[in-house]
Amino acid sequence: MNKVEDVMAKEHGPEFWKLERLLRGVMFDELGGCINFVEGQIIDFDDRNDTEHQHRYGPPTQIAFVLMCVARMETGLKQICDMVRAARNYNVHWNDLTGGGGFQSCINYFDKVLQVPIPKDELSHIRSVVELRNRWVHHDGYVEKLPTNLRSVEPHVDIVDGRLVALESLAQAVCASCKSFVEVVARAVDSQPFVNLGK
Repeated sequence: MNKVEDVMAKEHGPEFWKLERLLRGVMFDELGGCINFVEGQIIDFDDRNDTEHQHRYGPPTQIAFVLMCVARMETGLKQICDMVRAARNYNVHWNDLTGGGGFQSCINYFDKVLQVPIPKDELSHIRSVVELRNRWVHHDGYVEKLPTNLRSVEPHVDIVDGRLVALESLAQAVCASCKSFVEVVARAVDSQPFVNLGK
């Protein structure tokens, strides 16, 4: 064990390390690498064959990866809820609350049961990202206007004829936002005194 690991081991208890392993298991970096690889393959194919598959297959590929990124974020949030619930010995589970059994159920659980404060601006941003995903999943991309707090995601999405259009690098921007949100939630959980997460 080096000095940094030794200091961290003294500062953080075993629950912190469970949270760290959980965050590594969410694998946003691997998903981001996969997105870059697939996009690169389409572009390389177009360059070698004088085709324009990027224009035809790029947007659906971006949308598919957006769905995967948001699903991966939801899985990470559910795992954090489960970890804290077990550490507190609560019988109430995140899917016992209203919210459709996904993102909103987890947010309700953090707020009402675990009482973990999530920064409002971060929550507002990720709700906008989830709204994009929901529009593609439940409404085939039809929307009247873009969600209001897309921040770094906004330059990568547009509306054409009342439908969302995925632009270049949308999936990477969504993936970065989802990863950041899971990390924000993990830091909020780690700052709580209720479980031995290093305090």
